[in-house]
Formats: sequence, structure tokens, C-alpha cells
Amino acid sequence: MEWALVQQRHYQFLGSLRTGKRWLIALLTKLWDIAWDLGAHQNGILHHKENALLSGEQLQLDRDISKAYLELVQLAARRCKFLLSLSIRRLLEKDDKYKVTWLKQAVAALRFHRRGFGRSLLFMKKIMGAWFRSSSMYGKPRPE
Repeated sequence: MEWALVQQRHYQFLGSLRTGKRWLIALLTKLWDIAWDLGAHQNGILHHKENALLSGEQLQLDRDISKAYLELVQLAARRCKFLLSLSIRRLLEKDDKYKVTWLKQAVAALRFHRRGFGRSLLFMKKIMGAWFRSSSMYGKPRPE
């Protein structure tokens, strides 16, 4: 109650219409909410909540992300730049759901480049460009 009195004097000094009692109620409510959230978090860890990955799985996920990130950096492919928009440190600080989604996208991008689709698409683009340049519009040759 002394905290409420000190806060009340401060509000009076400022000329505020707020009260120290309401401030104390808000403070205690906030502390209660924090304690409740911490307890819920601890229960989630103790009982292996479905959304939380186990610590071993988290370590493996972080290793897989680090490996994929390094491969993407070495590729330096323009189509993969969105995957490298975060630094590896910031990426590893994200939540598990974000990291799993990022890893799926990174693995797909790496698989795409390993199969050589990047080179074959470039080849197809060149062929199509040559075909368009040599094709005629309504049977008339295009001027060069």
C-alpha cells in the first residue's frame, strides 16, 4: 500500500487525475500475468507441448539451417537472395515454426540448383529468344 501512496503523491505533483491505487492494481495484475505465463511455459516444456521441439531436435534444426545457409551463400544465386535476407544469427533467433518453414524453402532451392534446372532454364530461355527473333509475324519476316 505504501507504493500506492508514493505513486499517488507523484500523480498529484504532476497534476494528473490518475490514482496510486489504480496504478498498484495494474502493477499487480501485470505481475500476476507474467507469473501465469511463466508457469504455462514451464508446463509446456515439462509435458512436451506439441508445438515445441525437443532440445535435441532444436539443435539438429539449427545445424541443418546453418548448413543450408552456407550452401546458399556459396551458390550466390539471385533467386535465393530472399532466403539470405536475414543474417544467420538473426535466423537462428527466430521461433521453431519460422525456422522449419525457412529450411523447407532452402532445401527446395538447393535441390532446384543441384539438379541443374538453373542452367537448363537459361538454355531454354536462349532457345526461345532465338526462336522469337527468327519467327515471322503473320508470315512476314521480322526486320532485324
